[in-house]
Amino acid sequence: MTVAGILARLPEPTPCALTALRTSHGLTQQHIADLVHAGLRTVNRWESGQQPIPAAEWELLWLKLHG
Repeated sequence: MTVAGILARLPEPTPCALTALRTSHGLTQQHIADLVHAGLRTVNRWESGQQPIPAAEWELLWLKLHG
């Protein structure tokens, strides 16, 4: 599948979507942080809804897990 095809199936970057994506792949918040080069506290804030998930990190994570 092409990158464009993968990104076309990309859901909205919500806290629930991030948690579901992470748990469905059996990953910890630290694993997610490492994959997108972010800090653990940042990923925690994304999942708790305290901070929005930037589109670039969301797309990068999605591509790394589905690409």
